[in-house]
Amino acid sequence: MNNSFVNAFSLQGQRALITGGATGLGFAIAKCMKDAGAEVVIVGRNVEALEKAVKELGEGAYYYPFDITEIEKTQEFIDTLIEDRGEISILVNNAGNHLKKPFEETTVEE
Repeated sequence: MNNSFVNAFSLQGQRALITGGATGLGFAIAKCMKDAGAEVVIVGRNVEALEKAVKELGEGAYYYPFDITEIEKTQEFIDTLIEDRGEISILVNNAGNHLKKPFEETTVEE
C-alpha cells in the first residue's frame, strides 16, 4: 500500500480520550485509534470492563474510572488526567443514554 496514503490516517503522537470506551462502539473507536498509532485513554464507570478493554488494547492504552454524569467533578477529573497522561488531542464523547428527546430540550439530570 502507498505509504503516503497510510500516513494520511496516522494518529501517531496523538492522545485520544474516549468516554464509554470499554465496550461496544466506544471500544471499537478506541481500537481503531490505537491501531492508527494514538495513545488511548478510555473512561467509564465499570472498572472490570475498563481493565478488560485496556488489556485487550495493549500497550499505549489506559483507563480512568469516571462517571461523566458527575458534572461537578469533571474539571478535577480532566486536571488529574492531564497531570497523569498529558494533553488530550482527540476527544470522542461516545458515552450516552437512551433518552429519545431533542438535545436542546434535555436537562443535565436527564
